[in-house]
Amino acid sequence: MISTTVQNKTRSIISFAAAVLVWQLAASILNEPLLLSSPIDVIKRMATIWKEPYFFHSIYVSAKNIFIGFFTALFLAVLLGAISARYRFFETLLMPYLLSMKAVPVASFVILALLWFKAERLSIFISFLIVFPVIYKNTVEGIRSVDIKLLQMAKLFNVPLKRKIRMLYLPKLRPYMVSALSSSIGMAWKAGIAAELIARPDFTIGQRLYDSKVYLSTADLFCYTLIIILLGYLSEKIILAITQRLTEGKYI
Repeated sequence: MISTTVQNKTRSIISFAAAVLVWQLAASILNEPLLLSSPIDVIKRMATIWKEPYFFHSIYVSAKNIFIGFFTALFLAVLLGAISARYRFFETLLMPYLLSMKAVPVASFVILALLWFKAERLSIFISFLIVFPVIYKNTVEGIRSVDIKLLQMAKLFNVPLKRKIRMLYLPKLRPYMVSALSSSIGMAWKAGIAAELIARPDFTIGQRLYDSKVYLSTADLFCYTLIIILLGYLSEKIILAITQRLTEGKYI
């Protein structure tokens, strides 16, 4: 009997193949590479695009800035989320800032941030703004989901804080963090690249996307879009794997 995992992978492959086929048919019917490059054209371009000067350096710079913003947001969101879960008045103090982060359009933040930061650092700030509210909210909810009776019992028996974190908080916090990280890392990539596209700092993926538009290179646009998707996917898998290991409590 075929396992569920194999069935899911088979369905994913079939769905992906069907999407590529629809893409190829649409490109063939339109027959205008300037408007829609075919998968074949994109694959051919992908085989040569990595040879261009500063290709890998552009990926490195974009990834570095986005990860700096992401992990800074992760650290502060968990720290401030833990404080807010314990002290509601602190949560109230942060509420206006969180509402602003969630409500104000990314483009508005980008334009405003251009007055504060150099273009090279803009994606750090934007990634931070997008990621922080998501992780903060899930941290607060995860900590507050711990059974109050278990906490009272732990207090009664003078259970050390380290053990309470490992035995009570981490098991409850794990699903919340997995959900937050799974969605926020992709959001960080999208927002960070969008910021680069507007600010156009040198040697970044955003600049190369802008250049592909200026030079009407649709194949390049698709190539870099696929690269962003791949980087976001790999980032999510790696971060989730690390999170699962850390929240098992073996390292605390």
